[in-house]
Amino acid sequence: MRDCSTNHLKTDDDVTAVSWCLECNEAFCQVCASVHKKQKMSKHHAIKNIEEMQEVPPISPYEVCKKHKGKIIEAFCIDHNQPCCTTCITIHHRKCDQVTTLEDAANGVLDSNDLSELLQRLKDTSALHLDLVKEKREIIKKLEDQKGAIEKELQDTRQKIIDSFDQSHSSFMQGFTQTHNRKLQELISSIQDSENRNKNIQNYINLMETCKGGCSESQVFLEMKKVQEREKEQLEELEQILAKHENLDYKFSLDDNVQKLITQLQTLGHIDVTQKASLAVPRYPTFGRENREVYDVCMLDPTTVVVTRCKEHTIDYINIPSLTVNKTKSLGVWYGGITCSDNKLYVGCKNKLLKLDKNGNKEKEINTNGIITGVTIINQGEKKIVYTSFNNHSCHFVRASDLQEIQSFTHPDLNNLRGVTSDREGNVYIAEEKSGKVFQLSSDGEFIRILLTGLDRPRGIRFDDNSDRFFVSYSYPAKKVNLSVGVYNLIEDKRERLNHHTTDQADNYEVFNHLDAFR
Repeated sequence: MRDCSTNHLKTDDDVTAVSWCLECNEAFCQVCASVHKKQKMSKHHAIKNIEEMQEVPPISPYEVCKKHKGKIIEAFCIDHNQPCCTTCITIHHRKCDQVTTLEDAANGVLDSNDLSELLQRLKDTSALHLDLVKEKREIIKKLEDQKGAIEKELQDTRQKIIDSFDQSHSSFMQGFTQTHNRKLQELISSIQDSENRNKNIQNYINLMETCKGGCSESQVFLEMKKVQEREKEQLEELEQILAKHENLDYKFSLDDNVQKLITQLQTLGHIDVTQKASLAVPRYPTFGRENREVYDVCMLDPTTVVVTRCKEHTIDYINIPSLTVNKTKSLGVWYGGITCSDNKLYVGCKNKLLKLDKNGNKEKEINTNGIITGVTIINQGEKKIVYTSFNNHSCHFVRASDLQEIQSFTHPDLNNLRGVTSDREGNVYIAEEKSGKVFQLSSDGEFIRILLTGLDRPRGIRFDDNSDRFFVSYSYPAKKVNLSVGVYNLIEDKRERLNHHTTDQADNYEVFNHLDAFR
């Protein structure tokens, strides 16, 4: 039970809070709420019943800047999609073209597609968690039924070989029951986890719907941004859960000795817990794992990803909701790096850079005289395409509007260029495999510094769109481990190593080589 935030007004009476002011972010008892509504400065404040707010965390009318303590968020940078305080604008966004007030940026957010789509995605995610729980319960029932059927088969057999069956039956059932109980416990734990995650999603839904119905547009806008960040984490965790989710079945095989020679009975049979992809919960398809055909991947729109397949010389369009390949395009060339911007695909090929429409039809191309291993976009200022040329040992900056080259960069240590990416400021980062270095360039192609050294054959590199983290994949050719993924934080002139992921499965090599999965 929450007490009134201003109980000094009536210390001798009941101070149990019954109302909540959305503007002041305070709880009031009945007396204080009445006084609050009568005061000149607060008489127009929106006050809600406290019971309506219990399922939603209180929302502050002001957002404090995370970078500059004590500063209030008052503006929004459209170029970087970031809320800003006045200090942020002065230090980090003085060159940005589109910086507006928070009120203007939030104008119309209650009726915006972003808010509607966020709520819909949260509801869809919640529905998927519920589907997972339902299917896991069905698996438990099926396993129980299958266990009963196996036990009946064993009992029928026992009648024929009763003298030697009892001891083997006891031993067998002990091991079977242990396996069964372990699997049930794993499923029950997984169900509890999914239910807890769904509660979090429901809280987000309640939060956004409450904001939509009773908060100012600025509040809704800021809360929406917070929830969008949490949503991304939730979706990444859900993707990991889906990747591990598998259907289970028991299969029993009766030992030949039981059938042929009762006197030589050693064991009753074997229980195999078969794991297969669930039909109810879709899995992402795989492509060319043995031949490492998949080279790069990018997001075309919220429902479609596009992958390049270097061996097949094709581009595949994958529908995310159904997880099926909707379309395959081929222009008869080797495809390498790929990126997307404004419904246009930019694809690196052997001796060519292609500009395609969203359906894969060629709009324009330029000759590059080399194999393009990485492609990225700079959206700050004039939009540019940046690609790395494997053969020419160089990085090239191309104007997106007409694919005219405007700048190139070379360096004595650029001998085996691989991945390329850009950060929120438009700076460019190149992974150089042979020298084991990561180069940082400006958005104009000017050398800034060598950011990392001493890496074992760095391949892919990607920046997190919503932070200063970046990811580098690098291989260990002389060791059993094929590839490791390092996570770094860009802090002024330092690179803080956060953690790394290592895989010893060569089949995953190209997937980690190009790290769009982290974006």
